[in-house]
Amino acid sequence: MTGLCWYREEIEYPAKAEPEWSSLVERWYQLDTPAYVLAETYWRLRDKLSARPEWLLLASPGASNLTDAQFAASGASSPAKFVHTLPNIRSASLLQVMRWSGKVLCLQNDPSSLLTALHEAVWLAEEGRVWIASVQGRGNQFTGQLLTLSSNSSGCALKIDKNGSATRFTGIGHDKDLLLWINGNAGTERPFVGPGFTLARVSG
Repeated sequence: MTGLCWYREEIEYPAKAEPEWSSLVERWYQLDTPAYVLAETYWRLRDKLSARPEWLLLASPGASNLTDAQFAASGASSPAKFVHTLPNIRSASLLQVMRWSGKVLCLQNDPSSLLTALHEAVWLAEEGRVWIASVQGRGNQFTGQLLTLSSNSSGCALKIDKNGSATRFTGIGHDKDLLLWINGNAGTERPFVGPGFTLARVSG
């Protein structure tokens, strides 16, 4: 049995003030939106989170498409924007704020980036703790998300059973449906059940 805990923070960006973690990230003000939101999300949650992960999975909806477009619109002349045209680079500021170095995977598979990351994380959790980090939003309102998986499921609101040797996670195939269900707003109870995995709420 693997425990899944879901944390989220609502964050406004651009930032209106220098973040508390600014001394940990050189030129923090040049971060793109997802990089900033990931770092700020961890900082706000740091006292609630368990021990550092063995793996960090960056579920990156939209990859770096928005930053790519901004870079192209600037005439491809902004070094500050160029570095963020690589989706995996946005984890760098998060790792600096975490003061952690370890194994990182960057996944894009919209509209199912979180589901894809969840599938990978269930298997990786056999080796220890796994975190999934993701950012969603538009305009200047964003949600930073951290999902933590561990074989020690105490304190978690959800549990994942891995049955048999199936290798596909099946169920409703869109991230928004997964998040609605986790948040208790979906019309159908327990839709995320399929060969190999069962995702269920912990009662009590």
